[in-house]
Amino acid sequence: MPGIKVISSALNFLKEHLVKNINNRHAGNEITVDKVRWVLTVPAIWDSSAKQFMRESAEKAGIPHGNLVIALEPECASLYCKSLPEEKLGSSAFNKVGSKYLVLDNGGGTVDVTVHEMLEDGRIRELYKATGGAWGGTKVDEAFVSYFCEMFTKEVID
Repeated sequence: MPGIKVISSALNFLKEHLVKNINNRHAGNEITVDKVRWVLTVPAIWDSSAKQFMRESAEKAGIPHGNLVIALEPECASLYCKSLPEEKLGSSAFNKVGSKYLVLDNGGGTVDVTVHEMLEDGRIRELYKATGGAWGGTKVDEAFVSYFCEMFTKEVID
C-alpha cells in the first residue's frame, strides 16, 4: 500500500477523532476542521522531501493547507519546556534570557540533538542546527534483539 495512503488515513482518523470528541464535550460551541491550527511535528533531521510528504499526507487527510504547520520536534519540545513552571525545571536557568540549553529528542525511530538560546522577546534561537540519526528507541530494540539472535540463534529467540 502506498505510504501516503497509510499516513493520510492515520492522520484522517486522528483528525476526525479529535473533532468528534471536542464537539461531543462542547455541544453548542462546535469546531470545524478549518477553524483549527493543525501542527504536525516531524524529526528535525528530515529533509524537505520528507516534510513535503507529510504535508501532502495531511492535506489528503482533509487538513486545509492554510491551517497546517509542519514543526520540528525539538522546537516544539523547547517551546513546551519554556512554558513549564520553574518547580518542574529544578534549579535550571532555562527560562532566563541568554540561557543556552541542549534539546535531545529521543524518539521512536530517530534522535535529534540541537542547541537553543532564550532571547529577550521570549523567542528561541537555534545555535546549532539539529543533527542526529536513526538511533531512536525502536532502533535500540532492533539492535538488542539482533544481538541475542547472534548469541543464541534466531530460532531460540523466536
